[in-house]
Amino acid sequence: MAIAGLEVGLPKTVEDVDAEWMTNVLRTSGAIDSDTTVASLRTEPFQVGVGLMGQLARISLTYHGGDGPATVIAKTPIGVEAQLAMAHAMNFYAREVRFYTDLDADSELRTAKVHAAMIDEDQHFIIVMEDLSHLRQGDRINGMSWDEAESAVRAVAAFHAGWHESPRLDELSETWLRIDNPLYNVVLPQIFAAGWGPCQANAGDLLSDEVVAFGNEFNDHLAVTQQRLMTSPTIIHADYRADNMFIDNDGEIVTVDFQIAGVANGTYDLAYFVSQSLEPDIRGGRERELIQIYCDTLAEHGVTRDPEVVWEDFRVALAFFLIYGVASFVEFDNLPGEGQHVLTTLLRRCVSAIEDTDAIAAMRALA
Repeated sequence: MAIAGLEVGLPKTVEDVDAEWMTNVLRTSGAIDSDTTVASLRTEPFQVGVGLMGQLARISLTYHGGDGPATVIAKTPIGVEAQLAMAHAMNFYAREVRFYTDLDADSELRTAKVHAAMIDEDQHFIIVMEDLSHLRQGDRINGMSWDEAESAVRAVAAFHAGWHESPRLDELSETWLRIDNPLYNVVLPQIFAAGWGPCQANAGDLLSDEVVAFGNEFNDHLAVTQQRLMTSPTIIHADYRADNMFIDNDGEIVTVDFQIAGVANGTYDLAYFVSQSLEPDIRGGRERELIQIYCDTLAEHGVTRDPEVVWEDFRVALAFFLIYGVASFVEFDNLPGEGQHVLTTLLRRCVSAIEDTDAIAAMRALA
C-alpha cells in the first residue's frame, strides 16, 4: 500500500478535508479504486484530551461507484500553544510522519494502515490512518493481562531487533533523536522539576522515603543514565504503553503513536511498558520472565543479548521512568477527577516497579 504525501495537497485543518482530497488520498493508498469516489464525509472529534501533542478526528465516509473504509482517523497538530512549541522544538511531528513514510515498511511492529502522512516546512502535518475501533484498546486504567504483556514484549523485541546497532542509526538520529541528545539535557530537568513539587503535594502517600530522596537528586543522575541507555541502541517507540496498543482476536498487538520515537537501548520501551501498563499483582515479581521473553525473541531475529545485562539496563530505565510518573502532576489541579485518578494510578505502578526491583540502587551504582 502506498502512502499519500504532499502531492495531494496539505489541508491546513481537519475541517479543510473535503471529499475530493479524501478521494485522492484513498486512491493513492489503494483503499479505493479509480472508479470509486468519496461522496460525502462527516468529521467529529475523537478521544478528546487523550493526546498531549496531537489531536484526533474520526471521519465517516460514503462512496459513489464502489466501496471503501467506512471511517478513518485523522491526526493533526495540537491546538495548545505551549505544547505546540514543545512538539516543534523536539521534532515530534516529523518523527511520526517519517516513521510511516520511511521506517514502517521495514518494521516488524504491526501498525495501523496509513493512507496519508505528510508534513511541510512549517511542521504542519496530517496523518490519515485506519480506524482501529474494531479492535480492543489496551486498558490504561486497569492495566494489561499477563498474556497481553507477553505479546507486547515479543512484538517490541522483534521491532528492536530490526534496528539493533544498525549502521543507519547515526543518520536516523537526525530525525529520531538519541536519548542523549543535548535537547533532552535541557528539557528533562525542567519537566521533572515542574512536576516534582505537585507530585509530592498531591500523591505524597505513594512515595516512600527512599523514592523522595531519589526524586530530590533525580536530575543529578541524568547524564549517567543517558549514557547507559545508549548502550546497544536501536529505534524505540518511546511511548509503548497500554493505551497506544490495540489487541486483535488472536492476541496480537497493533501499535500507534510514534511521535516521540527515538534511538536508545531497547529496554527503554520494555521498562516503560512494565512501569506504566502492568499492575503489581500481574507483574508479581515476574519481571525476569519478561526479560527472558524479550531476549529469546531478539535471538529469534538474530540478535544476542545477555539477559543479566538486559536486567541491569531494565532496572536503570525503571528508575529513570520516575519522570513519567511525576511529569504530568504539573497539571494535576486542573484535571477532572478521572484524570487525577489516571495520574495517581500510573505513579503508583511506577513507584511499585521501582521499589520491587531495587531500581534506585541500580541507578546509583552507575556513578
